[in-house]
Amino acid sequence: MASITLDQPNTFRIGRVFGASFAVIGRNLALCLGLALIFYTLPRFVFALWFWKSVTNIEHGVAEFSVQRLVLTVVGAIGYVVLMAFLEAVLTRAAIEDLSGKRPSMRDCMGTALALLLPAIGISLIVTSASQSASCCSSFRDCCGWFSGL
Repeated sequence: MASITLDQPNTFRIGRVFGASFAVIGRNLALCLGLALIFYTLPRFVFALWFWKSVTNIEHGVAEFSVQRLVLTVVGAIGYVVLMAFLEAVLTRAAIEDLSGKRPSMRDCMGTALALLLPAIGISLIVTSASQSASCCSSFRDCCGWFSGL
């Protein structure tokens, strides 16, 4: 595997990272917006529409418990995690192709992302659980600090 070295100093600059990220998006605007529309906006819209109509049960005025709704919600949540991991992998592949000087194609990016779907799901779950754990620890620490001040 060949390595690519950049002619940049070893210091990390967040401005350079943001600049490179927005440059990749700008050069591949149709690809990025199309992927976001297909894998983020459309599923969220369909789930929100279903949730609004089915779960809240607007027609009858009361929300009733239903095992079917619970199962569909769980399946929808798992599907959402899979779609977000897939979108993340596709966009990462597009960025790698673009930064390598190639023109990313949706077919190539989606093929590579599909091959790497399970690791992408694992990474997404690890990052999500770590951020949630950090959030809970921060809230707990703030709460304990509030109690010790009493």
